[in-house]
Amino acid sequence: MAASARLAAMAALIVAAFPVIACGYHGNAAVGALNVAYPNALWVRTAVWQAQLEGLLARADTTPPANPIAERLALAQRYREVSGQLTQLRDHLAAQRPQQPTPTFAVLLMGPMMWSRFEQQGDAMALQVHADGPVSGDVVLLTDEPVLAALATGRMRLAQAIELGVVRIYGPQTAASTVSAAIETWRPTPIPAAATKRRTS
Repeated sequence: MAASARLAAMAALIVAAFPVIACGYHGNAAVGALNVAYPNALWVRTAVWQAQLEGLLARADTTPPANPIAERLALAQRYREVSGQLTQLRDHLAAQRPQQPTPTFAVLLMGPMMWSRFEQQGDAMALQVHADGPVSGDVVLLTDEPVLAALATGRMRLAQAIELGVVRIYGPQTAASTVSAAIETWRPTPIPAAATKRRTS
């Protein structure tokens, strides 16, 4: 098979395996509308940028991809990492077995504009990565990839993320507080920042 044909086949496989890439792994078309539904939502991006300047969050690798195939591979890797981090959180919440079920909540990563939903189903915690969006009544958490990575590696706690403004939570106060308390107990073993550097949005 010629090199050009192999590259085309690889690109097709990547898109097929990771449909999220085809929608921009999303792009910024919907960002402006967030402030209507979630007041001050865009402050999250500013807060993430400030935390990166202060060294509290990993900075994005701004090196441009060598070619479109490399760009798609990088996006696929980001998607795999985010999915793994969300799955870690799901597993933690499932293992807690609280007396009261954790309210259903949705998480938006504002860089890729990707929604995910966590829903208690009996003793299990269901996770839908790359969901269409929140459902009426969901608690909503707005954040971004570097914050999720910091939470998943134990380099930041949710309470600190909320204080810094890199996470904003919307919903009924009682439900939002319950979700916050459940995530705050997520305490992975800290991993040095140098070991977790990657391309982020």
